Amino acid sequence: MWHETPANDLKQISAELSISINRIRAILGTESTNLMKGIIYNTSSEGELAFPPQSSTLTMERIFQGFAFPEWGIFLGIGLQTDLIVHEVSHLLMSQVVSSPGATIPSWVNEGFANYVASEGSSRYRISAIPGIRNRLYSMPLRNMNSIPGKANDIHAFYEKSESVVRFMINEFGEVKFREFLKQLNHRTPPDDA
Repeated sequence: MWHETPANDLKQISAELSISINRIRAILGTESTNLMKGIIYNTSSEGELAFPPQSSTLTMERIFQGFAFPEWGIFLGIGLQTDLIVHEVSHLLMSQVVSSPGATIPSWVNEGFANYVASEGSSRYRISAIPGIRNRLYSMPLRNMNSIPGKANDIHAFYEKSESVVRFMINEFGEVKFREFLKQLNHRTPPDDA
């Protein structure tokens, strides 16, 4: 169901999403057909009421454009953008791969992979070009990135560094090794050991 969006736009986005979601499944090695649902709000004012509570600064700066809720197989987002939907769907699919009781996905893995698949093939604006942010990238040890930080600039640096590490892992070692890494996380192996 939708409003204020041309049907042709929806068909085009749907076709792009199908390709991207199949690519995510291939990387993760899953053929899951679990139902996933998404609610995309046209404007920030529509979506912010549905989003989980955030600080006033994060809300005002619109740091987060979407949220995934794997336990319910649903995601929320603002704006009908392919990369946003791919990002959130990747969280849902990864949670199906790493799903054993007690298994956790470090935030740098989850967000890094989501950014990686959402940006594949595109040349996104890199925040590390912003003065001061590059230093944050270097001062943020990976072992401390199991959860998303609370400050806006730290969040930007966190996402960029997470994507960079996941991109390196997949490019350097391949998708098969990345799947093995996730399998080890699913067996509750600590990330460094995995």
